[in-house]
This record gives sequence, structure tokens and C-alpha cells, in this order.
Amino acid sequence: MFHFLKLSWIIAVLLFASCGATADTYSKDKLISELDNLKISKIAVLGVALDKSKDLLSSAQLHADKQSIVKAVLIQAEILKKLERYQEAQELLDTYSNRIESLDDPTFNLRADLLRLALLDNAAEFDKSKQLTQKIISKIKRASQNELVARSYLEVGYSYYLDTGMDKAIEFYNKAYEIYFRLNEESGLADVFNSLSLVYGEQGDKNLAVNYLKKALAIYSKLGYRHAASLAHYNLGFTYVDMGLLEEAKSQFSASIEISLDIDDKLNLAYSKSALARIFIKQSQFVNAANLYKESIAIFKYFDDEVTSFRMKVGLLESYIGSKDKIAAGKLFNKLQIDYAKYGQPGYPSKFLLISARYHELMMDYKRAFETQLDYSQRLLKNFDRVQEQDVEKLMVEFDSKIKESENLLLLKDNEVKKLRLEQQNSRLFFLILVAVMAILIVVVIGFLLYRQTLHRTRFQKMALRDHLTNAPNRRAVLQYAKERFSEARQTNMNFTIALVDLDHFKTFNDQYGHDVGDEVLKSFSNACASALRKQDRYGRYGGEEWLLVLGDTDKNEVTQIFNRLKANLEKISINGVEKPLTVLFSMGVAQYDPDTDKNVQDMIRRADSNLYEAKGMGRDRVIQ
Repeated sequence: MFHFLKLSWIIAVLLFASCGATADTYSKDKLISELDNLKISKIAVLGVALDKSKDLLSSAQLHADKQSIVKAVLIQAEILKKLERYQEAQELLDTYSNRIESLDDPTFNLRADLLRLALLDNAAEFDKSKQLTQKIISKIKRASQNELVARSYLEVGYSYYLDTGMDKAIEFYNKAYEIYFRLNEESGLADVFNSLSLVYGEQGDKNLAVNYLKKALAIYSKLGYRHAASLAHYNLGFTYVDMGLLEEAKSQFSASIEISLDIDDKLNLAYSKSALARIFIKQSQFVNAANLYKESIAIFKYFDDEVTSFRMKVGLLESYIGSKDKIAAGKLFNKLQIDYAKYGQPGYPSKFLLISARYHELMMDYKRAFETQLDYSQRLLKNFDRVQEQDVEKLMVEFDSKIKESENLLLLKDNEVKKLRLEQQNSRLFFLILVAVMAILIVVVIGFLLYRQTLHRTRFQKMALRDHLTNAPNRRAVLQYAKERFSEARQTNMNFTIALVDLDHFKTFNDQYGHDVGDEVLKSFSNACASALRKQDRYGRYGGEEWLLVLGDTDKNEVTQIFNRLKANLEKISINGVEKPLTVLFSMGVAQYDPDTDKNVQDMIRRADSNLYEAKGMGRDRVIQ
């Protein structure tokens, strides 16, 4: 017995020692090095990186290194967010929130706030996310890491996009783009392109959205970022669906499925399969759609996501209805009625109601089909009215906040009036005069506030159409003018020209003299355009060192003259801090309006862009028409 106990004790000690050796796989120096190298912008396969982040967190806890623990927690939460496992990210952040704050590190705090912003946006808590956005913007100004600043601009822009603030979204995306461009950070540029595609897709410019998505996809594929590439295929598929290009959409969703299977990204696999199922329904391939929905439902059940699983089941019911499978549809419909009580939104026009009407029609219960369809339509109208009211309330928020002080002032005056009424009951004339004065004061205050509001609105409208660095018209402004001229040309057949200009070797100015000199070069080019162009011409900063010129009623000779005038203006420019004058060269690609081939202004810009590339390839410092 004694020998048996002794042997058991030795085995236990050996097991404990082996477990300890397995858990602590990193020395402290190795741990710090691995954490520094594991950056969210550099991760190709998120699933593998997530497992590694968990190992690093365990190792950091064994070392009791507070800073390494927080680093590991933040990178793990960022990966979970990328994988759209928001609940796990929230729980991890909540668990370690006090530790993050206790370190009082600006970088850690900013990263934690960016995660909180994404979680609030995912939960559609936009009032809270607006407050946090302002807090993040103030922290960005104190941040020292350029890459983190760019990522912050990107996250803030996405938050504005979700809350329908498209102009603000583009403003912050442009800020992120400029930093990533200076850093030559390709993965960041791809993220900006991907984000811009969502904005332009929402605004109806599907061709531009596809362009940006293809640029993002090319970079992700080049870098081997397969998870990001999978999401880009997914977004591209939905854009093609909106354009009615179903075969192209199927190809993109299939590519997303293939990558998701390869990297074991179950969530994106489920979303991509359900998206492909929607196309099969549109094409009346109901059996294929049903199979894909079943596979998606199994994955969402694995993640305990009952709400999304319910939505997929509604799609499965639609597939059964389409294939006229009454038995399968009946069984599923009875289950979904119970689930709808749990996961449906009372008062909202749920798709389940619309599919339910079709189910009753399949079962030849036309009375219930009509009643359900009517209920859905009434909810749809009520929801539309509710959205309209919310939009009006949103527009009034700023005005309400401005008159709040005047309301407080009037409240104080009202209290004084009550006091005077009690003290001077016999002085009714005085009271009436005081009421009249208050009425006049109200009119004056509100009139003044409305005047100030009009001034602010006008000022903000002008700011929205100006590039903040050069004070030249920005991309939005010059594109708007180009679209107006294009529309006019289509109606009157009047000639007009689009020119894309790119400053040659602009990066050399930044590398040799610094970004301040580069900024001055951009300002000088803007001034040169202002003096070289004619009254009927317009120009604007298109992005980075690219400029867009819109030239009215212009032939090839006049384009050449404009090119030469610009070139003469830029031959020798003086810049503070640079001893000798600089010569700025540029290349220009030109496209003249062709009514037979140009369906919109983007067609002209693409031809001008192609000619610009040709000018670059022929040695730069030239114009190609």
C-alpha cells in the first residue's frame, strides 16, 4: 500500500510539471516579441491567429506581466471582432476592462475604445456610439502611432456610415487613406477601399463600389490575407446582386465559400452560403437553396445565434414554398410561429409575415393569406412613418440643443413673473406688459438662433465641398460639377473634356524634404490651376496627388495650351525651408465626351485614367489625349 501511494504521488508530480511546461511555452522576452509582431493589420488567417493569441494570454498570465496581459487581451478581442464574434469580444473586454484602465496607457485605452465603438455599432446603439466617437476623436489628436491613428479614422468613418452620416464617413476615410498612403501600408489602403465601396454602394454608385472592392480584393490576395479576401468576395457578391448581375454574384459568393472552408471560418461560410441561397431562390432553384440554408442554420446553431438562425429558417421556409413541398413547409411553419414570438420585432414588418402570407396561399387558405399580407403592408407603412419621424428628429437635434439655453432663460423669467403676480395682484397692467416683453424676447431669441443656424449650415456646406489642405474643391465637389456638365452635354451635344492629373515623383518631395514641403507643393499646384484655367473650367483634388479637371467646350489644341500654362506656372516655385526653387512636373490623361460610348461621367474618368497611365508609362511629364 505504501509503495502504491508513493508511486501515485510521483506520477501526480510529473503530471503537474508537464502541464506547467506545456502552458508556459514562451519565455518573457519571446512573449513580448511575439505580441509586438502579432498586429491585427498583418494577420492573414484569423483563426490561427486567435489560437495563438490565447496561448500568448495564458503565457502572459503565468508571467504575471500586466502589460503583456493587456496586449494579448486587446489583440484577441480585435481578432474576435474581425471574426464577428462580438459577444466573446464583449465578455473579454469586460473581464479585463479594469486592468486596461489601470495601466493608463493612451495607446491601450484608444484601442479599447475602438473595440467598444464597434460593439456599440453592432448592437445599433448609435446614441452611445456618437458620444464615444467624440471621445475617440479627441484621443486621436494625442496618439503617437500613425498606423493606429489611421485605423481610428477608419473605425470612426465606419461608425458614421452605419448611422447614415455618409459625408462624415468619407471625410474620415480620406484621412485614413492619406496616412496609409504616406506609410505605404497596403493592407490599410485595402481596408479604406473596402469601406468606401460600402458608402458608394449605399449612395447608388454601384460601378464605383465594384471598382473599390476589386482594388481591395487584389491587395488582400497579393498579401495573402485570406479572411479579408473572403469578406471582399462576399461584399462584391452583394453589390452584383444589387446590380442584377446574378451569375457574377454567384461566382463571388462561391469564392467566399471556398476560402472560408479552407481557413475554417465558419461564420463567413454560413453568411456566404445563405447569400448564395438567396440567388438560387431568385433563379427558382429551390432545392439548392434549401440545402444551403440547412447548412447555414447548423453553423449558427453551433454559435448559439438563435436570432440569425431564425432568419435562415425563414429563408428555408421560402425554399419549401417555392418547391411546393407542403409537408416540409407545414412542419417548419409551425416551429417558426413559436420562434417568431421570441425573436420577431413587435410592430415591425418582419419578412416572416410576408413569407407566411405565401405559405397560407400555398395551403389555399386565401383569407389568412390576405389578412397576413395586409398586416405586413400596414406595418411597412407605419415603419416608414417612424423612419421619417426619426429623420426629422435627427435634423432638429442641433436646433433643440441651441435653444435649450434660451428655454432655461425663459423658465427663469417665468418664475419671476409668477413671483410678481403674487406680490402685485392689483398691477395687471404691469403683468401684461411683462408678458408682451417676454413674447418679444422669445421671438428675438428664436430669430437670432435661426439666423445663426442658417449661417452655420451655409458654412458647413461650403466646408463639405472644400479640400481642407489646399482649400481647392474636393473630390465630391468636382465630381458633382462633372456630372452636371455631362448631363448638359447629353442634352445639348456640347463638347466637354475630363482630364486626370497626377504629380510626377510626388513621393520624392515627401522623402527628400518632408511632408510639410509635400503639402506646400499640393497648395502650389492648386494655385497654378486657379490661374491657368479658364472661367468655364473647374478643378478639384481627386485624392492624394491626383487632380480632376473639367474643361468646358475644349478641343485638343486648347487642352495642350492648358497643359503648357500649368507647366509654366510650376517650373520654379519657391517654398519656405527649401533653399532653391523646385520644379514640379506632372502627367495628364484626357478624355473628350463621346456620346456613343460614354454612358456616365465615370466612363470618361476611366478613359482619362487609362490615358494617364499611358502618359506615366511613356516617361511622365506629358499629356495623352
